[in-house]
Parts: sequence; C-alpha cells; structure tokens
Amino acid sequence: MPNNDDQLQQQYQEILNKYASSISPPPPIDIPPEVPESPKLDLEPKVDQMPIDIDTSPVDAPTKEPETLPLAPIIETPKLNLEAKVDQIPADIDEKLISPPIYFPPETENNKPSNFSKYLFYFSLIIFITVASAIGYNFINSQQVPVPTNDTVPATSSATETKFCELNDTKIAVGQTFPATDSCNVCSCNPDSTILCTENACDTDESVLGTSATPTKKVETKVYKDIKYGYQFECPITFKYQLVGTSVDGNKFPYKVETCTDGEAITTISVYDNTVIHSFGNVETQISPDKKYVIEMISDYPNIISSFKFL
Repeated sequence: MPNNDDQLQQQYQEILNKYASSISPPPPIDIPPEVPESPKLDLEPKVDQMPIDIDTSPVDAPTKEPETLPLAPIIETPKLNLEAKVDQIPADIDEKLISPPIYFPPETENNKPSNFSKYLFYFSLIIFITVASAIGYNFINSQQVPVPTNDTVPATSSATETKFCELNDTKIAVGQTFPATDSCNVCSCNPDSTILCTENACDTDESVLGTSATPTKKVETKVYKDIKYGYQFECPITFKYQLVGTSVDGNKFPYKVETCTDGEAITTISVYDNTVIHSFGNVETQISPDKKYVIEMISDYPNIISSFKFL
C-alpha cells in the first residue's frame, strides 16, 4: 500500500506539471502548403448504366445477443491537500514556475505627479492665514475703547536759555515782566521774542523838572529799535549826560541820558526795563512815584532823541 505522503507529492507534482504546461507557449502550427485542386471524378453511376438484374429481396441480418458489461468498481477519490509545506516542495523546481514575474511598465513623464496642485494649495493656505489674521486684528482693535488724552501744554512763565528779547543791547529773558512807564501797566517778554504791555488807564500828577547838563562824551553811531511798535532808527551822533532828577517829595536820584541828533522827530515812547526812548521838546520830565521810570519828557527840541537809563 503506497504511503499517503507519496500520493500527495505525486498529486502536487501533477498540479505543477499542469501549471507549467498551461503557461508554456503553444507549439507552432505547421500550415500545409496549398495543393492545387484536382478535378472531381463523377463516381455516381447514371441510370442508364446500372445493371438490370439487381436482386431487390431483403436479406436477413444475423442476430446477436447483447453483451452484459461488467460493473466498474467504485473508487474512492481521496481529498487533495493543496496546502503543501515548504519542506515538501522539491528543490529542483524552477522559481519562475511557482511565482511568475510581475511586469511593471516604465515610468513616463506623463505618469509623474505634478507639483502645481501642491504649490496652489500652499499659496491658498498663506492667503487664508493672512486674511484671518487681519480680520482678528481689526476685531481686537474695534473692541478697545479710546482713552481721551489731554494734549494741552500748561503755560509756563519760566525763561528759556535760548530765547530772549533784545532792546538797545539789553537782553530780556523770556517770561520776564516789568512795570511800564506809567507805573500801572505791566510788560513781558513773549516766547516769540516780542514784548507785550497792558494798556490800562492810569492817572498821576507828580512831575519834576530835570536839571540841565552838558555832554561828557561823544560816541559813535548807535541804532535804536522798538520791538513793540516795529520801528528802527540810527543815531549819527550820540551824547551821554549824567543827570540828577528831583521828585515831588524833594528826593534826588541820578540817571544817565544819551541824546542823538536826528532829522526826524520820533514821537513814539517805548519803555524797556529802565530805558526810555522818545522824542521831546524841553527837559521837563515826569517820573514814576517809585523814582525808577521816566513817564514823560517834554522838550523844546523836537529833533533830539534821548535814551534814559536810571543808575
């Protein structure tokens, strides 16, 4: 009795042989050469050629008893175990018969993936992030409540180091105030280098007469400026006087006078600190009660311009 493993190996070998025969190319078919067609022979006899003495009686065929065929024995077909183990496969079987090679077509340029869709996706993502950021930034700013700020700068009366007012070589600091000649108004130096005085009405009856004097020194040409009223003139000849004024109460005080001969009479009175520039006729002078400022001077010489400075 054959072994069961030998039967399985024989069956597995038959399957492999069938598989090898199925994948093997068919044998070439030999096509026979074309043979020229031969003329057909007329073998059918004609009626007039058949013999007349033909026996038409039926002939009894011999009878034969039917033979009984023996019954074929029933053969049990064993179940095939197609799951062969690795150690049961013969070593001389070609690997090509077991696993035929898989053919991959060569990769062409049309089959390569295109990068355009990838770049388009990245570009759309950047635009989306930018738009979303801008919307969020505007929303946050719209939620903030503006805080009112006071941009007004408080005015200060302190003088700066770089700006000042100037009159007759005298520098007046910005913000500095001083009384006017009428002793009731006040003047001050503005940041734009202009001097502004108040114009309040005031009454005073005190007056004294100035004493006569002679010039003590002749100086060169001098320029007089009036910043408030905007006029300027040159004095070709300047004389300095040393005077003593007497007030209504009898007290005397010295002051210096600079007179200048000019072709035109200057009728505007400008007061800067202790200096007065004006035109006058006689030497009658009205002095402030505090004996510091000349309020008014009247002279008989209209073409003489004088500058007074108290000592």
